[in-house]
Amino acid sequence: MPAVVANIEHRVVFLARPTGLEWHVPWTRIRPATEWEKHQLVALGQLHAQRQKGA
Repeated sequence: MPAVVANIEHRVVFLARPTGLEWHVPWTRIRPATEWEKHQLVALGQLHAQRQKGA
């Protein structure tokens, strides 16, 4: 699931999505995003902004 790193505490990485979803995972469970996943994250942010604007 594409996300950005919001914070790192010891061996726990806190992730966030443009929709406001936040969660944490062990550092061993994440990897760098592929180009496609980066594109997905941008598109998700744009869709969320558009839906919030129209609501």
